[in-house]
Amino acid sequence: SIVKDIKDRVILGVSDYANPLGVPVLGGETVYHPSYNENCLVNVAAIGLVEESEIIHSYAPKRAGIEPYDVILIGKSTDASGFGGASFSSQTLDKEDESSNLGAVQLHDPFMKRVVVEAMKQLFKEIRGNNIEVGYKDLGAGGIACAASEIAASGGFGVDIDLSKVLCGIEGLGPEVISCSETQERFCMVVPRGFSQRCCDIFNKDFDMGRFYPNAGASVVGHVTNNPFFRLFHKGEVVGNIPITAITTDVSVIRESKPKEMVVTELSASMSKEQIKENLEKSLSHPNNCSKKPVY
Repeated sequence: SIVKDIKDRVILGVSDYANPLGVPVLGGETVYHPSYNENCLVNVAAIGLVEESEIIHSYAPKRAGIEPYDVILIGKSTDASGFGGASFSSQTLDKEDESSNLGAVQLHDPFMKRVVVEAMKQLFKEIRGNNIEVGYKDLGAGGIACAASEIAASGGFGVDIDLSKVLCGIEGLGPEVISCSETQERFCMVVPRGFSQRCCDIFNKDFDMGRFYPNAGASVVGHVTNNPFFRLFHKGEVVGNIPITAITTDVSVIRESKPKEMVVTELSASMSKEQIKENLEKSLSHPNNCSKKPVY
């Protein structure tokens, strides 16, 4: 059945990423509704513990207003995977257009992510040891465009990004693909300019990330500005220039909620034991009511 197929693929997706990454999967659940059969939604969450004083926020620190701060892109080299994924995730999959569907899918590499995580640990250790204020954010939907604009706007700043400085895994990518690709295993940081070289060296030299994936590593791709605009440059030309809040805080959407589909059976004193047993088994065996342990 389609429900079993979705369940099996969800389980495969969870195990295929979390296990190689080294993150234990401790819980999970599935809820099924016919409206999601052609476009299922999977949410993954991780919970960790950190000292409050060691929290690194996902916004540019106030010092970026008085001191030059660079934007550094870290991780796997950028390709075209996941391009258009933010809009793609809201569409119904078309079996006759599988080639374009594949282009919008984020191709994960948990083993590469593991190397990035270990390098990040070293970076954070040096940041704490030297009391360096930074902003840090992973790249999700919208890629560089979203991460860079959000990390700057959340701090009250603008940002200039030079797409020509992005480490790419494919030659000839257009600026719209580089800026919006959702290539996985990438992070965005804003750091004081005096620390930028050391930050890049951790990934490019100490961990030599290019050994694990072609052209992977860290590079300075832009800088924080006091001008509240999101500006994109490519090969010396301005290819994007928009108020930064137009793609961050000014964007809103109203989504229609979808009711959960639950199986409820009526029980009465006039029923026989066989009828009660049959109704209970029918209710408890429904995918939305049964045990979720096989998922995790």
